Amino acid sequence: MTYFRVSTLAAYLSIRDHLVAEVEEHQAQLELDNQKDFIDVYLAEIAKDKSQEFNVFELVGCIFDFFMAGTETSSTTLKWVVLYLTLHQDVQDRQEFLNRILF
Repeated sequence: MTYFRVSTLAAYLSIRDHLVAEVEEHQAQLELDNQKDFIDVYLAEIAKDKSQEFNVFELVGCIFDFFMAGTETSSTTLKWVVLYLTLHQDVQDRQEFLNRILF
């Protein structure tokens, strides 16, 4: 059981380190007049915010939440697709027929 916890922690730390590096790269290339994505907008808000409500720690947390939410959504969708295709063989048969015709 300890192995699972260690590997989960290592995975979390690896993802966090990657996100921190991504934020640092955006900070180095930040153009306040040309914001390209969520990270740039958040960094611009950090620069404007004097109350320190917005900070890099919170930014990394938001990005991590987006990543995890997207992962969960994708995995749940794939589970339902597999279940649906298992229960409805006729759909698979139609797809195989279309693949033969089109490809």
